[in-house]
Amino acid sequence: GHIYVHGEWVTRYFGPGGDVAIPEGFTRICCGVFQDCEGASDVTGITIPKSVTRIDDHVFPYCANLKEIRVEAGNPRYCVVDGLLMEKGGMVLHSCPPARSGVLEIPEGVTEIGDSAFACCSNLTEVVIPEGVTRIGWRAFWRCSGLADVTIPKSVTYIDSDVFRDCTNLTRVVIPEDVAHIGWSAFEGCTNLEEIRAEAGNQRFCAIDGMLLERDGSTLYLHTCPAAKSGILAIPEGVSQIAECAFYGCTGLTEVVIPGSVREIGDSAFYGSSGLTEVIIPEGVIRIGDSAFKGCTNLTHVELPQSVCEIGNGAFRGTGMSEEAVRAAYDRAKESDLELDVEAVGRR
Repeated sequence: GHIYVHGEWVTRYFGPGGDVAIPEGFTRICCGVFQDCEGASDVTGITIPKSVTRIDDHVFPYCANLKEIRVEAGNPRYCVVDGLLMEKGGMVLHSCPPARSGVLEIPEGVTEIGDSAFACCSNLTEVVIPEGVTRIGWRAFWRCSGLADVTIPKSVTYIDSDVFRDCTNLTRVVIPEDVAHIGWSAFEGCTNLEEIRAEAGNQRFCAIDGMLLERDGSTLYLHTCPAAKSGILAIPEGVSQIAECAFYGCTGLTEVVIPGSVREIGDSAFYGSSGLTEVIIPEGVIRIGDSAFKGCTNLTHVELPQSVCEIGNGAFRGTGMSEEAVRAAYDRAKESDLELDVEAVGRR
């Protein structure tokens, strides 16, 4: 009882919580099985039978009081090491019970931190990642609001999307020299993040004034202006592209100085940067992307150069600019989505 099934798959839990045992015979526990379930937050233990050979990612994050995951002897794929759900062989860390707290050391031998492995482990204050880990998966530390500092080992080469999303106490991140990929929104919602650093030997990324850029300094990388930055910020000279979402949600910024080297302001580049009141876009900028300044509620004036020839849909939606000012901005551009944006102006 208390589970919905589809064939040999467990698809939904609707029980009262407590200790949950998945019946023998089922082979898969599906993604979101505890999501939006009334009793999920009261689940304290889970026993996985030997018949289960697939546990999707994002299964356990909604079980806020889950203290223990058990795997029956004889399961061919999964085991538990130091209270952590692992794939047999000990190289892939699948899940940490969300109620774990304090300092947690990932076992030696792990090479991959799986998708959502520590998602919603809000009581962890530190996670020690061993050398040898090469990949940190999607949403691995999502909503780990207790983490203040994370040391990423030199062995890591791949940081997936949303990895540290909503880690609201994270203040500093150092990117090792062999990291070649950082996914979308890796640091989104890290409202106290003050600094991102990249080790000097990294061939893909560098950091200037706490902001992450492509190694050649041409692109301010997506979602990598630390959200806790405040006051006046000068984008480094030489940057030609402000990537999409680069300053997303940087509510403490009151002014951004854009250098003359910039040619493109990406989609949602300043989305939700509500402290901005005025922006001067220099001559040379050709494109302003979709939703570039959307949600900048105090922005009342944008100075546009003659060089702008494209303004994307909703670029100034939800700002403090008047409809007349928005129309004037699009009129100055050679090509635009004005007909789409003006419709939105009326809904502000």
